[in-house]
Amino acid sequence: MVVGGGFGSGTGRRWLTGARIDRSELAEASIAAIIPSRLAESRIPTRANCGVSSRRNQASRLLRVREPERTTIPAALMAMAAALVLGGCGGDDQTAVEPTTAATPSTQAAPPPGDPADTERPAPQSEVGEDGGPAYGVQRPAQPPREVKDRASAEAERTYTDYIEAINERDGKALCDLLPPGAERSLQPPVRSGDCPRRLGGSIGYRDPRGFPVWKQTTLSGIEGTNVSRNLDSARVTASIVTEFADRSEPSVESDIAYLELSGGDWRLAKPSAALYRAIGRPDLPPSVISPP
Repeated sequence: MVVGGGFGSGTGRRWLTGARIDRSELAEASIAAIIPSRLAESRIPTRANCGVSSRRNQASRLLRVREPERTTIPAALMAMAAALVLGGCGGDDQTAVEPTTAATPSTQAAPPPGDPADTERPAPQSEVGEDGGPAYGVQRPAQPPREVKDRASAEAERTYTDYIEAINERDGKALCDLLPPGAERSLQPPVRSGDCPRRLGGSIGYRDPRGFPVWKQTTLSGIEGTNVSRNLDSARVTASIVTEFADRSEPSVESDIAYLELSGGDWRLAKPSAALYRAIGRPDLPPSVISPP
């Protein structure tokens, strides 16, 4: 640093110029002192990795010439210095630093129209009521006119009456016509040979050697209630019956629940009721007798 004369002599300008040079050397020495340690901690390649040591030696010479005071180097200046070091590393040994992006959660797209997953999706909760049926505001099947429903109820009750009469007459053919095909297999009558009319007709009033009650007659006391579906294709008839036994003095009074269905325009029983189980000598009824088909 050169110290000159007074104002206007020109030496002041030289003094300022020398100060700027000293300040540049100070900044360069500070950068040279800080950059190697910072670059060693990161994965950015230094001159040592590139096989060139001239700049490191120059930085060492600067440090020997002058020991600067600890200064704070701005982040922008650090970035410029790192870029200069990286710019000198050419050739095939240059390591590329790829930017990393944060993973974003993926959302599954809705299935296109006609997709099986879309057709199998359950109805929205807003369309389901507390009782499991359609909620308020959702269209329900239209209620049939009262006279049409009453006529269907009367036909279902008449079919049940024919069913009780066929039991009392031991008419196996009429019973098979009033029951769905294959009903005798689930009923398991004691007579196991022959067709359906022979098996059912021969099993009514059967005297079991195990001492089970022997059926004598079934009396229909009255219809307690009949419920017909909105579609008029199924019904449930609850009737009061009295079953008399040939070897018992006391009859059995119970409510017989019969499920009926509309088939080919005619009503028939969807499955045998308790009245027929009693008639063939089955005292123990399976739980499925009173459950809907």
